[in-house]
Amino acid sequence: MEGKNNDRFETHPTSQTLRWYLLANSQKFYVLELMAALILLALGLTEKPPALKANNLSVPVEVHAAVEILSLMIVLAGRAVKLKWQGTKLFFSHKRTLFTVVIWCVVFVEAIVVLVRRENHFRVTRSLRPLFLIDTHYCSGVRRVLRQILLSLPPILYMLFLLFFIMVIFAMLGFYLFSDNEKDQFFSSFGRSFISLFVLLTTANYPDVMMPAYIRSRWSVIYFAVYIAVVLYFLMSLLLAVVYDDFTNILKDKFKKLFLHKRKGIRKAYKLLHGENPPHGIPWETFKGLMSHYDPKRTDVENYLFFKSLNESNTGQLSLDEFYNVFENSEMRWKRVCLLNLLSVSLFESLLLNCRIAFHLNLANSLTLWNIVFFNIFQFCRLCETLETFAVSIQNDFSLRVAVVILLMYYSFGIIGIECFSGLELKNCCV
Repeated sequence: MEGKNNDRFETHPTSQTLRWYLLANSQKFYVLELMAALILLALGLTEKPPALKANNLSVPVEVHAAVEILSLMIVLAGRAVKLKWQGTKLFFSHKRTLFTVVIWCVVFVEAIVVLVRRENHFRVTRSLRPLFLIDTHYCSGVRRVLRQILLSLPPILYMLFLLFFIMVIFAMLGFYLFSDNEKDQFFSSFGRSFISLFVLLTTANYPDVMMPAYIRSRWSVIYFAVYIAVVLYFLMSLLLAVVYDDFTNILKDKFKKLFLHKRKGIRKAYKLLHGENPPHGIPWETFKGLMSHYDPKRTDVENYLFFKSLNESNTGQLSLDEFYNVFENSEMRWKRVCLLNLLSVSLFESLLLNCRIAFHLNLANSLTLWNIVFFNIFQFCRLCETLETFAVSIQNDFSLRVAVVILLMYYSFGIIGIECFSGLELKNCCV
């Protein structure tokens, strides 16, 4: 399990901590921890910021504060189980665990204050609730993506500093070139010049930002053309290339470490499981006992098929080289397939191919009712194929992890925006 979950081998349980280890790695524990984290996130829909009136989803302060405290207590219970399993030294030596404990203390104290006062106050720390979801077992891939993003920040910061430096130079140049034009409000001061060029980086104010200077002198277009070419097309593309290159390198290094960590865990397990007599392999009975602890939901038939998929040498015992594939083959799922299902899939693929051929040959010749109906059938087949392709792409774990990271970032910044700007009067603010 340490190899699969990327846990430290020092946390391997002893006879005294085995029950806590089994509890911390049980399916019920994972689901309970996930539900508590999701409830904490859902509370953002029911809490009323101090500067806003209650909406349709708002609930009394006592209710959402009590639910928040209950969810936090479940999270605390999970940390307590891991503390009993790992011990005080190993538990608090883990940086992520120590950070989440500190965040839990801050959020819990604020929830107690809200419950006692029976009134919401400025709580920007609510934006840290996604950390509890990220720390769950099911979000291990999300944690990995987030960690890689954080590790790739230093070269991004260097590029942002270079971008900021170039923008300052152009802002200063634009201020001295166009500040004497009273009709040009975009470059009336150095601060306005920098803000105008910063917005121009997104082309949101183009071409309005250059029109006052262009009306006065057509040669001013050179300044804006050079700025757009250097900053927008060159530096932004260079920033994207640096981010991609650094992120992929970190991703490769992480997968190498995960691969070696799994190999190390497999070797440790093999030393404990292989037989004493030559050829020193893992027999079927030992493998069956291992699977009863590793994945209790598997049936004996599935475990036997799993064993046979590993035992390519057909010796009846798994060698170390064969046992190295245990994590990859454990993802296999077995099911019975009847001949009728295979025929239906083949017929559908043939129908789709025939629809494509007929569409390209006949539909373009005449526009009749039959062709219109045939075209709709073809579009339906194309839709089915698109949905199948979409289902395959959804199975790409990395895309889902990135999507979850983006949604959690939206949640955090949304909470910060509500707390900071909900009391502002924005009516006619842009006039």
